[in-house]
Amino acid sequence: EKLKASNVSATDCMDLADALARAYLRQFCCNKFFSTDPHAGNVGVEILPDGRPRLVLYDFGQAATLTQGQADGILQIIEAIVDMNVDRSIEAFQKMNVLVDGADLD
Repeated sequence: EKLKASNVSATDCMDLADALARAYLRQFCCNKFFSTDPHAGNVGVEILPDGRPRLVLYDFGQAATLTQGQADGILQIIEAIVDMNVDRSIEAFQKMNVLVDGADLD
């Protein structure tokens, strides 16, 4: 409702959603440093003087780092899910070292 009140269009809302997804992918895969507390209170929208909305991320007080293998694995798991490829999903989880010992992979 606040976005509607600020005359933010449906297209702008889609762009904001895209920006949020890209921001987290960048945190995970490029920076290997990310906020572990993503909730509505830590994500905002600023309306610029020209009326365009801009995504704002607040409060990196709770954050974590990733290894290169974890960062690579996150991107690989997203690709595998999009492709609905179970074998690549398992490989990505193995690369990220997040499977419990003895996990049933069949």
